[in-house]
Amino acid sequence: MKQYFAILLVLISIQFEGFSQGLIINEFSNGPSGTQEWIELLVIGDSAFPTATVNLIGYILDDNGGNFEASTGGVGIADGHIKFGNAFNAIPPGAIIVIYNEGSKAANIPLDDPVDANNDSVYILAGNHSSLQACSSVPVIGTFSYSCTPTSSQWNYVGLRNGGDAIQIRTPLNQLYHGFSYGDVTAPFPLFPSSVSSWNIGNGGTGLAYEFDCGDWEVLTSFNEINESVSTPGFPNTGNNNNFIAKLRNGTFNYDSLHVNCSSTVVNPPPVIDTAIPLPKINIPNVFSPNKDGNNDVFIIDSLLYYDVKDFAIYNRWGKQVYRAINYQNNWNGNTNDGDELSQGTYYYILDIGEKKKRTGFISLFR
Repeated sequence: MKQYFAILLVLISIQFEGFSQGLIINEFSNGPSGTQEWIELLVIGDSAFPTATVNLIGYILDDNGGNFEASTGGVGIADGHIKFGNAFNAIPPGAIIVIYNEGSKAANIPLDDPVDANNDSVYILAGNHSSLQACSSVPVIGTFSYSCTPTSSQWNYVGLRNGGDAIQIRTPLNQLYHGFSYGDVTAPFPLFPSSVSSWNIGNGGTGLAYEFDCGDWEVLTSFNEINESVSTPGFPNTGNNNNFIAKLRNGTFNYDSLHVNCSSTVVNPPPVIDTAIPLPKINIPNVFSPNKDGNNDVFIIDSLLYYDVKDFAIYNRWGKQVYRAINYQNNWNGNTNDGDELSQGTYYYILDIGEKKKRTGFISLFR
C-alpha cells in the first residue's frame, strides 16, 4: 500500500510539473457597465501528447478565494466558485471557452455555443449553464480546500469587483494553474506550478479588459491592458495570440520554449522578400460602397498581402463587433460574419499587422 501511494505521488508531481495540460486566462473584462463581465479561457495541451484532448472535469474557476492577500477578510473575497462538469471531459488543445454573466451579456460576445456545435473550437456559455457546477462556500484558507458538494452554477459565484479582485484557474487537486489579481488586491501572491509568483496585472476598473498576447503566460509582460470596447471574446486577441492558438490546435506548439510560439507557421512560404527593403505602406480607405454595381464592392487595403499578420475587425457605433477576419484577404463585402448585410453608416475598424502594430479609424459605408 505504501508503495502504491509513493507511485501515485510521483505521477501527480509529474502531471503538474511545469506547463502540463490545463486552462489559462486568455482575456477577461469587467464590462462597459461593470456588470457585463466575462472570462475567456484557453485550453493548454499535454506536451507529451500535444494533439490529445484535455479532460477539464473538476477544474475550478474562482475570483479571490483568500489565497491572494492570504486572508479571509482580504479585499475582493466572496463566497463561491465554479467547477467544470462532465461535458468538459474531452476538449481539444487551443479551444477557447467564454463564460459570461448570465444576467447581462456583453454585446461583443458571440452567440451561445456551449457544446461547440459548429466545430470551430470556441465554446460560448452563460455562467449558469447546466454543464457548469458551483459551490457557495469559501475555500479553507491555508489549505485552499475546495471540497464541497456542487450545485447549480451562477456567475455571481465568481463575480468581479471593479475596484480590484483576483481571477484564477485551479486544478481538480486545488492547485493554482493560472491566475492573477488586479486593482487593489496586492501581495502576497500565490505561486504558479513553476514556483514563480503570480502578480497584479493592472489598475482595474469599469471599462477595462486584459488580454494575453503570447509567450509565457506566467509572465506579466505577456499581457496587455486594453479598453473593453476593443476586446475580442471568442476570438484570438492579437496576431501573435492567433499564432499561439493555431500551434496549440495543430500540434506544433513548443512547450519547451513558449516564446517561439508567437510567430506564424507558414506551410507554403511565399517568395523570400529582402528584409532590407521596407514593406510597402498600407493604405486603408475611409469610404466603402458595397452596392453590387461592380465598383468598390469589396474592401481592399493596398499592400496588405505583403504582411504575415492581417487581423481585421469592424465595429458598429455601439462598439459591437460585426465582422472579423483573422487572416484578411481583401474580400469583405459589407456583410457580417453571419452573412447579414450591414446598413449604411459609419463603422470603426482595427487592423492588426503584427508586432503590436495596430491601425484604427473609421469607414463610411454607403449603399
